[in-house]
Amino acid sequence: MRQTGTTTGTPETMRSGRDPPSNKGMKLTKLSAAPTLAPQAAARPEVPPNARAAVAARGHRFAAYPRCCADMSRGDAMTDSRFKAPRFHAWFERLEGRSVLLMSREEWDAFRVHAYQPVPISIAQTPIAAVAARGGVAAVTAERQSAYEVQVSVYREDPKDPSPINVDHYRVWERLPIHRDFKAMVNDATTSDDDNLWGFLDDHVFMVKEAPGPDHWLADLPMTVRAVVMSTSSE
Repeated sequence: MRQTGTTTGTPETMRSGRDPPSNKGMKLTKLSAAPTLAPQAAARPEVPPNARAAVAARGHRFAAYPRCCADMSRGDAMTDSRFKAPRFHAWFERLEGRSVLLMSREEWDAFRVHAYQPVPISIAQTPIAAVAARGGVAAVTAERQSAYEVQVSVYREDPKDPSPINVDHYRVWERLPIHRDFKAMVNDATTSDDDNLWGFLDDHVFMVKEAPGPDHWLADLPMTVRAVVMSTSSE
């Protein structure tokens, strides 16, 4: 007589005629729950607001933001700003291959260098104040070159030279220059794109000294500069 019914087991046990192995006495491993993914932070713009701003609107002013721990490894305080970014600043200087001086944006804005023509300024409150302290400064002018660049020219008298007027030019960047990639600088400087860094960029302008040009030695002050000096002295 043929027996009917429900057959249990895997194909292998059915073919071998052996009973399937029992779980009795076996230690069961508890499966851990799948890790919970943290919500992604809101995407930041590629550059701080002042990096794209023009002269008339340089971006948002920051209030009380926490400082970046990674960017506070050096305790140097070059301005009165509460925002410090020594790693970013040091990498900026390395990329430029020269010193990048910091100046308070508020103090720089007080010069009101808006016109694309030379205007007289005082360098006593700038990072190059030591130049004036050595004496012999005949004139200092600032002339806008672009929406975010200004050239500061220092004319010094040196009677010992055959050409008694020595001219040194400095470039002031009112934001990161276009030849620098903000995101790459943050990564390469091993710092953080956070509110402290944004505050640092918003609180400062950057000044670099340019290489001597063909006008480094002059026989006399240029007429435009002389006119600026005369107009200032007559006020």
